[in-house]
Amino acid sequence: MRKFISILLILCMSVLSYNFVTAEENTTLELGSLEANSGDEISVPININNCATGVATVSIKVTYDSSRLKYIGMEQNIYQGTAIANGNNPGEVLINTMAISNYKGDGALFTLKFKVNDTDEKNVLTELQLDVTELFYLDNAYELINIERSVSGGKVTINQLGDITTESTTQKETETTTKADTSTETTTETITETITETTTADTTNENVNTVMANKVDGANSIVFVSGVDSLDYSDVGFMFEVNGRIVERSTDTVYSSIENSKYTLNETGGKYMYGFTITDIDATDFGTEIKVTPYFVTIDGEKVLGETYVCSMESLI
Repeated sequence: MRKFISILLILCMSVLSYNFVTAEENTTLELGSLEANSGDEISVPININNCATGVATVSIKVTYDSSRLKYIGMEQNIYQGTAIANGNNPGEVLINTMAISNYKGDGALFTLKFKVNDTDEKNVLTELQLDVTELFYLDNAYELINIERSVSGGKVTINQLGDITTESTTQKETETTTKADTSTETTTETITETITETTTADTTNENVNTVMANKVDGANSIVFVSGVDSLDYSDVGFMFEVNGRIVERSTDTVYSSIENSKYTLNETGGKYMYGFTITDIDATDFGTEIKVTPYFVTIDGEKVLGETYVCSMESLI
């Protein structure tokens, strides 16, 4: 696990359970193909078609030739839930999402931005591969239902000279982030119904591996943060318990600050921090008790639990 500096994105958490029923769809996802000049900045859409249910959550991996293209960033289009794009490893872009609504429509879910590297060659063809590992919609019972789909990649034809005009289907700018290095980073999500065998944290700072929380200003949301004192862990995360249901959220990415949190890195007592948010809490649930237990997993696979924190939206107002 390596450090990301000042990333201001949070993976949105909602208490959902997986239901691996398959929706009968003929949904297709594909990368756009276009032409560009050497040195151009280009927009490559990730298109979705024939998805009547809409999309609640999706996990995408796009691979490309980093000797031909340089990843710049991602824009959200049809999909307006929480989305994190990780292009820190040259040659691949990982997109992970979470939402409590279905986003419907044909066209670009996301658009990836690249810069075409300079080349002395003419009419160079470089391919981009698309892998969609998860695609779910929410049914009326708020169960996540798998959507059958077919996927296909795209290609960019690179010209040394000439004026090539391309179209962009982008609609909304997303925040950009600065990362400390170019090492591989991924964001993983795990939902579980049981707590595995663990040990209790023994840390030198009393705040490390504890939970801090605050209500997000202007929203019915709570942001939770915790600190870690080292990068020598395979991942970190929280176990949330609401009305007897346990949902686990883990990540191998740590930050120096968390958007909407009122707590600083120093206040967590750690060298790095991580955070997750429960969003759109209904007013009727303001009094519902939320139990949150932070943890980290050692390189040897041992899960070390911190102190359980208990709150509600009502208690934080």
